[in-house]
Amino acid sequence: MDSAVDRLLTLKVKDVMTREVMCVAKDRTLFDAAQLFIDKGISGAPVVDDEGRCVGVLSAIDYVRRAHALEGGSDAEQEGECVRDQMSLGVRSVQPEQTLLTAARLMCEKHVH
Repeated sequence: MDSAVDRLLTLKVKDVMTREVMCVAKDRTLFDAAQLFIDKGISGAPVVDDEGRCVGVLSAIDYVRRAHALEGGSDAEQEGECVRDQMSLGVRSVQPEQTLLTAARLMCEKHVH
């Protein structure tokens, strides 16, 4: 059992990270982004600008916040709303060479899921 624990403690981010990341353009509609989430089975994605630079993150919780804020609002208010209007601006990252333990600690400290 110690070997399994030792292996977990030495795993690096690069050992488990997704290499083919689905990104969402900041000008895409929330409806289109939601369809991408459903089609790809993901719960979040980096948001990129026209040059492909990461400018935010869109996650399932952003949709929950939006739904709560719009409770009782009309469908017309929601139609055509862009990703940039609901994305989270705080982008956090870790390096591929960091251990999973380091990444997990950072995620806990910063309340990142």
